[in-house]
Amino acid sequence: MPESAMSPQDALVAVMVATSASDENMRTAELVAITRMVNHMPAFATYDPDRIRRYIRRTLELDPAPADPPAPDPPADDPAMART
Repeated sequence: MPESAMSPQDALVAVMVATSASDENMRTAELVAITRMVNHMPAFATYDPDRIRRYIRRTLELDPAPADPPAPDPPADDPAMART
């Protein structure tokens, strides 16, 4: 597999990292837990541990800009919103 190709194990690491970071409060303990899982789960038996850091970094770099907040609802008595 080419160095730039994402393996199934890389994808699992990315999903774990994205899930952990989804609350915008990723703790060191979560990264340690992910690393520990990768080091012990059979799915990662042939996985190169040097790739963990790379895919943690790549996944965290994918964080999109915050979405614009939704527009507030117009007041109920706004004539422009009255039904005709």
